[in-house]
Amino acid sequence: IINIDIIGPFWAQADHNLRNSKKSKLFVLAIFDQISCAIAFETMGSYSTNSLLIALETHFARTTVKFAV
Repeated sequence: IINIDIIGPFWAQADHNLRNSKKSKLFVLAIFDQISCAIAFETMGSYSTNSLLIALETHFARTTVKFAV
């Protein structure tokens, strides 16, 4: 049993190329496992369905769980 929540927006700025670096919105997907009390975070580029699916795929690929929508 997992819970997911989108946190943000946070304003982030890249450390490289300081002359042209602009602040951009950053969202974070928080994933909570109620059985093991584990918490994981994945960054999202935007607040869209596509970004949510990419973040979920990234998380499940990292934790070696099969994911299908």
